[in-house]
Amino acid sequence: MRNYSKLGGTEVDYQEMRMLGRTQQLNRNVRFISTLGFACTLMSTWEIALMTSFFGLINGGTACLVWGYFIVWLGYMLVFATIAEMASMAPTSGGHCQKFVSYLVGWTSVLGWQTGLASLAFLVGTMIGGLLVLDNHNYVFERWHGTLLVIAITAFCIIFNTVLARKLPMVEGLVLIIHILRFLAVLIPLWVLAPRNSPKVVFPNSAVHMAEEIKDASIVLPRAIIIVFEILETPTHYPFIQVFYNVTQSKAGTSIMTAIIIVNITSACISTVATVSRQTWSFARDKGLPLPSFIAHVKPGWNIPLNVVLLTFAITNLLSLINIGSTVAFNAIGSLAVSAILGTYIISFSLGSAGIFINIGAVCFLLVVWVFIFFPIEKEVIAETMNWNVVMFCGTMIFAVVYNLVIGKKKYTAPVDLVKRELYGLLRYCLGIIS
Repeated sequence: MRNYSKLGGTEVDYQEMRMLGRTQQLNRNVRFISTLGFACTLMSTWEIALMTSFFGLINGGTACLVWGYFIVWLGYMLVFATIAEMASMAPTSGGHCQKFVSYLVGWTSVLGWQTGLASLAFLVGTMIGGLLVLDNHNYVFERWHGTLLVIAITAFCIIFNTVLARKLPMVEGLVLIIHILRFLAVLIPLWVLAPRNSPKVVFPNSAVHMAEEIKDASIVLPRAIIIVFEILETPTHYPFIQVFYNVTQSKAGTSIMTAIIIVNITSACISTVATVSRQTWSFARDKGLPLPSFIAHVKPGWNIPLNVVLLTFAITNLLSLINIGSTVAFNAIGSLAVSAILGTYIISFSLGSAGIFINIGAVCFLLVVWVFIFFPIEKEVIAETMNWNVVMFCGTMIFAVVYNLVIGKKKYTAPVDLVKRELYGLLRYCLGIIS
């Protein structure tokens, strides 16, 4: 009990961990505001929507971006309702890992988060490269430049998760406030400076059918249809950077607005390092990974999974080297991260009386998204446009199955087994008192 007090735990935390068959090893120094800030910066909804707008624009246009946002928001509300209940039932770092199915879920989750960090750091690095191209048209952004930026950004995030780990909750709380203010800092200039358009302009195909009701239709109509494709040809490789420049007509203003996005996504990288390290540590603690004793070791005095943090740094650096050989292969990392994480969410759990409907809706939504995640982004598929995510995902799953058959099934302990063991022990204890 004293150990829990030293690590910042409460009586409720102690009882919950005991029921789950766990021993507290990490500091409990994160409260509600810090947790909310952590979640908001990790999700980075509006920032990611801007950064990934390219894919929506070439696969449906502006209408796809607008309506797709609301459809995805509704689908993920069902998914997060399920996840929230699971977190309430079993608040451990492993999440919903429960023997063989839970083992695959654990591997899939580790795969998703590890590759997700590399993908997120790569987005930050390429945005920096986009700004350099905007400010200096003679600059050529080489692939190895992106790799070095990924390593530098990840190293910066590692510092916050090791040396400054005790300050991380305070940082997350501050970032929440800054996250909201930065949204306004980007939105207001766009709102004030951008030209006003009819809602019909957002939906190019609909605009054609409204030609007789559009003022100066011969000019406005083709401009509305073509402008989307002009933005896609930006040398910065990020349409939102070109939009910022078109609106402000200022390289300095564009750089400041883009820098806001870069700082926000870097904050998300810091949160992602914390998430992926705890998730990997939890799965290694269940002996689901090779070298579990080393990976799950928590150094006394640090009270953080230092070995996993450093391992995560090494994995991200190795993944970033793929970009030097092939940008196409590295781009598949981002798709792999999404498909792996969504794959873990497809396993449903109870949500009470409404649970069956929420679970059905969540699983149906995830199945559709999960299938399309493996699709290439262009109609004509060649080596350069192939989505190699399916190869990486299946390769990792095959390795996980083989490892489980050879080693894993002898060592791996599913979280539910620990719960049953602990409950059985408590039952025997209570029966002993009664007798």
